[in-house]
Amino acid sequence: MNIRASQCARASIVLAVRDGEATLTRALESVLGQAFDRVQLVAVVMPSRDRSLAICEREAERNIRLDVIETDTRDVFAAFDEGIAAARGDYVLLMRQDDWLAPRALELMLSAIDEDGSDLVLPTRAFESFGPRGERLSRTRRVPEVSARSAEAFHAAAAPLIECGALDDVTGRLLNRSRIAELGLRLAFKKDETDFMASYLEGAGRITALPGALYHAGWARIAGALADQDIFARCELDRRVLQDMAARWGMADDDELASAIEWVHLHRVIACIHEVCERKSISSIERTARVRDMVEAASTREAVRSVVAHPETKRDFGIMLAPIERRNVLACCLSARFSHLVGMAPALPPRNDTAVA
Repeated sequence: MNIRASQCARASIVLAVRDGEATLTRALESVLGQAFDRVQLVAVVMPSRDRSLAICEREAERNIRLDVIETDTRDVFAAFDEGIAAARGDYVLLMRQDDWLAPRALELMLSAIDEDGSDLVLPTRAFESFGPRGERLSRTRRVPEVSARSAEAFHAAAAPLIECGALDDVTGRLLNRSRIAELGLRLAFKKDETDFMASYLEGAGRITALPGALYHAGWARIAGALADQDIFARCELDRRVLQDMAARWGMADDDELASAIEWVHLHRVIACIHEVCERKSISSIERTARVRDMVEAASTREAVRSVVAHPETKRDFGIMLAPIERRNVLACCLSARFSHLVGMAPALPPRNDTAVA
């Protein structure tokens, strides 16, 4: 590890890299090209079969703001932890190699912090992927404009923030490095991003959501990284984490917050169904059994009841809601396959790459 002395950093961007040659240069340039000088970029390079390390080292020779860490871990969460430990900025932002920052995104986020010292700054997120015919797809989850200055104000605004993915992921948002240290948080110990974010926000009251700042998140799919059963178990874990968080806030019976949690969970269930239906490595019998387990799960039935009770949200689930509501497994599989053919990817993809970036 070679950490060089440079100007005092206001923010540190931690970039986890593994076999990232195809998108790595874009990620590096999106950070180093920001209209803000007081930034440290920490590239944590995991064992790779391509030129990822060479690309980072070559760029580091030209730019003192880039520090390169070569690590033996293959766990992206552990790589993030190593990068946070090497960070010198007051705030940290975590990135994967296929993500990138829009111009001025970091400047806008840091300006918000300078105004009110937020513990968390959330940008709008654009998800980039490729359709079944190789076409480039982009879907944007725009955050509502929020500036909460107390825990009570944050809790009152939590439902729309949860719906737009505030606790789905650790990447693409500015986190207070001192707060991470004070709470003793380690991603490698949590092994779940929603759990990490819920722990990070425990007792926090200064939250800012900036619709005008844009973070691009790539949907890199790593085949076989997790079995679909594990992905669905992760979705159920995330639901429990959010419900436990609501209970700690004294908001377990808050209808708006409970509905937001179930809305997100049902989207994730649909994403899991898509995942298993796209896999070629399992038989049709096994595929049907796995989808049936998801559809029949108690958490799915509760989520369906919540969504059906709020008709204004039913349209958000497209053609997948009706067969799930009727417990029609065959129709679920057919709807998922049809959605894939026409490029209708799930709005909230499950995290299927805990072991790799």
